[in-house]
Amino acid sequence: MYINNNYAFTGNITFRTAENTGEALPCLTPEQIAALGIDSQQAKGGALPLAQRCIFLTEAFADTRFDFDQQTLSLSFTVPQSAMRNLPRGYVSPESWEAGIPAAWLNYVVNGSNNDYQGETRTRDQQLFASLNSGINLGAWRLRDFTTWTKDTNELTHVQTWLQRDIPALNAQVYAGETYTSAQVFDAVGLRGIALKTDDNMLPASLSGYAPEVHGIARSNATVTVRQNGNIIYQTSVPPGAFVLKDLYPTSSGGDLAVTIQENDGSQTQYTLPYASVPNLVRNGQLKYALGAGKYRPMGHQDAPSFAQGELFYGWRYGLTFYGGAQFADRYNGLAFGIGQNLGRFGAYSIDLTHARSQLADDQHYTGDSVRLRYSKLLNDIGTRVNFFSLRYSTKRFYTLSDTTYKGMAGGSPKQIVEDDGTVTTHYDTVYNLRMSRKAKNQLLLSQPMGQYGSLSLSWDQQTYWNTSKTTQSLQFAWNATFRHVSLGVSVQRSSSLYDDKKDNVLAMSLSVPLGNPALSTRARFTPPMRILPALRPVPAVSGYLRARRTCFTASTSAIARSSTTAATPRCNTKAQKETTTWATATPRFPQPQLRDERRGGAGMKMV
Repeated sequence: MYINNNYAFTGNITFRTAENTGEALPCLTPEQIAALGIDSQQAKGGALPLAQRCIFLTEAFADTRFDFDQQTLSLSFTVPQSAMRNLPRGYVSPESWEAGIPAAWLNYVVNGSNNDYQGETRTRDQQLFASLNSGINLGAWRLRDFTTWTKDTNELTHVQTWLQRDIPALNAQVYAGETYTSAQVFDAVGLRGIALKTDDNMLPASLSGYAPEVHGIARSNATVTVRQNGNIIYQTSVPPGAFVLKDLYPTSSGGDLAVTIQENDGSQTQYTLPYASVPNLVRNGQLKYALGAGKYRPMGHQDAPSFAQGELFYGWRYGLTFYGGAQFADRYNGLAFGIGQNLGRFGAYSIDLTHARSQLADDQHYTGDSVRLRYSKLLNDIGTRVNFFSLRYSTKRFYTLSDTTYKGMAGGSPKQIVEDDGTVTTHYDTVYNLRMSRKAKNQLLLSQPMGQYGSLSLSWDQQTYWNTSKTTQSLQFAWNATFRHVSLGVSVQRSSSLYDDKKDNVLAMSLSVPLGNPALSTRARFTPPMRILPALRPVPAVSGYLRARRTCFTASTSAIARSSTTAATPRCNTKAQKETTTWATATPRFPQPQLRDERRGGAGMKMV
């Protein structure tokens, strides 16, 4: 079924003979007319009676035509715009949604390594890991499971199992089992219980995500065109008078919208609508929420208390969004409230305050606050994009729900790890120290296009803590460019951790050159990452298409620390759901082979 050249739904249609003309006409039910997006109030004789089960559309509505293609079994209606309901672009009636076929599937990943080092002492390290990701689809229900196995423990570890289905009337998904809470207001935590969340995928594409409303006035029957970065992203016809466009498709996080109103006499009115967005903004009139209740899913040194959480977002006029949330548990109460706004040419922001009362493992009560500011902006004149900037400051006695689940005030699990160069270092799993609570967290993501000279990007993440001068931070800078068919790249990374004294400084440079015809995608690559200390030793790699629908390549890298490392990696991808990757590595200092192998695959079957 098509309406005004747009697909509407697929279903069974009855043709009957009209008494007054003797012509065979499609006979529609009121539900089918609603699914076509037709306003029953605009019928010739007024509203159509719901009890009437056979309605000839061409007789009930003026200036309506149909065309039936028997070869393709398609039925197309042409209906005046005045008889159509004001539905957003891409709208499909929930009655026309399909749950999909009954099916079961299984994906797997198997990864193994054998590292043999011989220096002053000989060290051998063997590891084997497997993960299984499976599911069953039956009607509207979806059952999912994720399980892993390691050689060290020689036992299956159940990670997550949950059951979910959609609720079209609420534009939401309901989850039962092991899942995670929403992370838009509070930190995401593991939940064993039930959750209900609105799902943007159940909205028309023109209403999902955030986009501003476009207001204007037309002096006649006019065409309104909206452009962003020179590209047309929306065009529609409007009658004389004031209009509001609410169904723009969401675009990038910024970029002014150029609006053109072309009247029927050819004259034009143009103006610019500044636009930016941050994650918490929703459209005017939209309501989004996420609810959850059950047991906390512990990791390591944690208990599993019962808790409940809710988050709510509401879009209002003037680009405003109001939001808030609450978390409740035996030893924790948290309340949050925030506001976000599209400021047009000044970007977009959101700011929220979280107030929490906590009881930690020392049985003491703590009360604190945390303030978070997020900002996004595109500087159109020079093209710099502040993709994301976030600043959070927490008082000394502010803690999260996860903090209250720890069994002690400090603890951790040290683990000996054999590095690629054969050295043995100590790492820590689930290390925590509640006496060093989080103080300030800063995040920044910038990008700068440079035209024919490529692009620059900067990423910065820093976390400071109370009662210590140590920080956790990561700083990355990258430049990438392509000149004709040659690709160049340079990246620098600096990182540090609260519980590790060392700081990593890494530089990586890459060069990719086509061999022969560039259209065949055969390229030589030189990619030598190194810690910024010793000399650079590039190691080549070659990649390309082997034959149609099958890709094979070998990749070589050079890791320069205290010794040089050469790794050759043959890899093949085929149309089948199976993939194999093998590494063979040797160093001058440690000539014994270090072998790594990874296999991925999957299978599915239709359930009758």
